[in-house]
Amino acid sequence: MRDAIGTQLAPSAVSRLERFTASDFRNLGHLTIDVPPGGLVVVGDNGQGKTNFLEGIGYLHAWRSVRGAHPATGGNRVRGSAKSGT
Repeated sequence: MRDAIGTQLAPSAVSRLERFTASDFRNLGHLTIDVPPGGLVVVGDNGQGKTNFLEGIGYLHAWRSVRGAHPATGGNRVRGSAKSGT
């Protein structure tokens, strides 16, 4: 597998997301998406959660939000009045 500029990636550097599930993350109430082997295109109107979905994937990869605050130091990623999120 190669990255965006064509550099060969080591096998350990490659991962594949098969299923994404979120509960009360940002504006996502409950979401489960099975990602097909060929990839996924995310489209929708403004404010529907596209960026939050992508941020959730990034959060799983880096264990921190692109908006700051590591989970151990705080930072609100829980939707609305929900007590917790996953």
